[in-house]
Amino acid sequence: MEVLSSEEVKKFISSLSREDQDVDLDIEIRKRVRTRTLSQNAYHRALLRIILGHLQKNGEPPEDLDTDDLHHLFCMKFHYYEIVDEETGEVTKFPRKTRNMSTEEFGAMIEHIKRWSVQHLKLVLPDPGQEFELFNMENN
Repeated sequence: MEVLSSEEVKKFISSLSREDQDVDLDIEIRKRVRTRTLSQNAYHRALLRIILGHLQKNGEPPEDLDTDDLHHLFCMKFHYYEIVDEETGEVTKFPRKTRNMSTEEFGAMIEHIKRWSVQHLKLVLPDPGQEFELFNMENN
């Protein structure tokens, strides 16, 4: 990768437009956004296992509910896009994929899940690093 000064970039762009008058160019320069980290993903999955375990202890979920189902549920609640039917005003929510979320977006979703857990299940979820301690304590 070569880093150019703003003056060198301007010269380069000018030379392209002069050499190829018949060619349209699109040049995009954008800040790279860091996507979610492996540790964030592991923490998210640990929280889902804790929530599922809590639900199972209280006999609430269907037998076939798993962490993937919980993941999709939380995407529907906290990470979705909407399509509005212009004629009826009906709003349909579609879950968005999390694989391309930035670290900030994924962190915000995790915080939403933690708040939801307290509000709806009265379950306080651990902070990062604590989930493994709790898991080990529960299984000993």
